[in-house]
Amino acid sequence: MIDRIKTLIATKARSVREFAELIGVKQVTLNQQLAGDRKLSLDIISSILNSFENISAEWLLRGAGDMYKNVEASTNAEIEEDSPKDKFYKDIIFTYQERAKEYRKKIEYLEAELAKAVPFTEEEKKQSKSA
Repeated sequence: MIDRIKTLIATKARSVREFAELIGVKQVTLNQQLAGDRKLSLDIISSILNSFENISAEWLLRGAGDMYKNVEASTNAEIEEDSPKDKFYKDIIFTYQERAKEYRKKIEYLEAELAKAVPFTEEEKKQSKSA
């Protein structure tokens, strides 16, 4: 079962620390149980199954069947669901895209104002210098 939990950690998180946060347990406790220093507790197993509803309890407990309850449904659910971290990054991207639009408008305005202030084209400059 520990190997399946390690597989789950590799799939759902970047580290044991992050996984522990996701399932709401202390990292120290999870590390001790994964290392075999302490027996795997029902609290850890319950936390995993409650945190990841699409994970098959049968797979986690016995290693039978697929990791996900319904592979097709879980794949679609994962695509549709955004984690809080994903939402955070999407908000940042949206904010920067909006700022970029604002800056583009300002640049276009300033270019237009500059064109009004400097009406000569390159050809006109050459002609005025030669005259």
